Amino acid sequence: MPTTSPESHGGPTGSPRGAKASRVAHGSLRGSPARRGSVYAQQRRGSGYSGQYGADKRQIAPQAVKFLEDRLAGYHKLNITKRRAVFFAAQKLSRYHHKNGARLRQEDFSSGETGRWIQEALWESGLAYCIDWNSWKPTHFDFRNAKPRAFVPCTEFLWLETGPKVVSSFADYISGRVELRDPLHELNDPLILCASSGVTIPANVAAALRKGTGLRCDFDELRTRVMELPEEIQSRKLCAAFAAVGRIECAELMPIWEQVEWARMYASKPALVNMPKPLTPALRDVNGSELYEIDFSSFELRIAANITGQKLPEGDTYEIIGEGAGISRKRTKDVINPLLHGQTMEQIWYAKDGSPSLKNDRPLVERELARALPDFFAGVDNLRKDPSRLQRRGAEIFFTCMSEAMDTCSIASAGLPKHDGWIIGATEAQAKGVQRVFQHVAERITGSHFPVKCERVHTVFLDN
Repeated sequence: MPTTSPESHGGPTGSPRGAKASRVAHGSLRGSPARRGSVYAQQRRGSGYSGQYGADKRQIAPQAVKFLEDRLAGYHKLNITKRRAVFFAAQKLSRYHHKNGARLRQEDFSSGETGRWIQEALWESGLAYCIDWNSWKPTHFDFRNAKPRAFVPCTEFLWLETGPKVVSSFADYISGRVELRDPLHELNDPLILCASSGVTIPANVAAALRKGTGLRCDFDELRTRVMELPEEIQSRKLCAAFAAVGRIECAELMPIWEQVEWARMYASKPALVNMPKPLTPALRDVNGSELYEIDFSSFELRIAANITGQKLPEGDTYEIIGEGAGISRKRTKDVINPLLHGQTMEQIWYAKDGSPSLKNDRPLVERELARALPDFFAGVDNLRKDPSRLQRRGAEIFFTCMSEAMDTCSIASAGLPKHDGWIIGATEAQAKGVQRVFQHVAERITGSHFPVKCERVHTVFLDN
């Protein structure tokens, strides 16, 4: 637990003058110019301060706010100022980034004292975990390195922040006025194509994407899968899952599909493609069929080998290269995949948060690639001239495979296309048929063998 006042930037507090200077710096003196000025300055800058007074209309479930209040009531008596602070913090925590956390700046609250109280109370009560308690301190004599503390809420809070009934302001919460959660989108045509990508989406695939995924999320199963994960990653994975399926358990997931310039298709509102793998078994086919994943093995690596004219060895290429380099398959893959998209050794060395293992592994993998796959290694530099070439070629192969598989195997729903794989509701016979179509069409297009795996989703991720 913190033993010093967090984010204190005042003068020395050993003397009365230093103590007063410290309190003025935080705006804790009643009616002080520093306090009045900070409030108006923050409102002029459009900071989050005004959000706790109702200007921020970010919707949140009232039971989630009540949960925070009940837990914090035992930590400190909640007056109206602190209740406003709790409501604002709940708004921020409800939509935090699953990797970076929710940034709670002290200046976003009515005073530095209130900001410090909410930070310490959330952490000490176990309602939220602070990623780095000392992140506010500048490092290397550079104030640009100082960042507000980031918090990750507990899973109980995230689960309560679901359902159709929400409030949009502190006034609504106090008065008990609830409203329905806004729909994720209201587009009549959820498919946005990019003609400049150079890859045409087949008509039957486009029609299926417009019709719907044929998938839904079972929240009871999602809860079970989350509880099976290590405790330290449960909240992050659950937040990512809610971003992928929404916060209301609906009859069918209907995201917006947008094709980008490098031809891939991405989902948003909700971002279904980003569903964490360990939680994928929570997805269900709306017609009750089993879910299968059809997955290309080492897809982009094989496309790059096809472009460079390199014949790959039998078996798992990543594992073979890893054995020659003396490192694991995962570390080998972590080197090769960025290499295919133009990452240079200089970018690794000068990365802000560079990986020490990547710096050491890159030369080992490059030497093994030059020995075992000379044509591939020599052609990698040409791929850097067009970083999206692999993705466009991959999209061309994948969507052609998907189109022919839908016609051949009578697959009606779009399911979940994932760049190099496809999750669909089907019978076992249909899934095996889709696997054969993918292998045949990919080989017909490229003239090379592309291995394809076919496994039930529950089997694939049950032990992850």
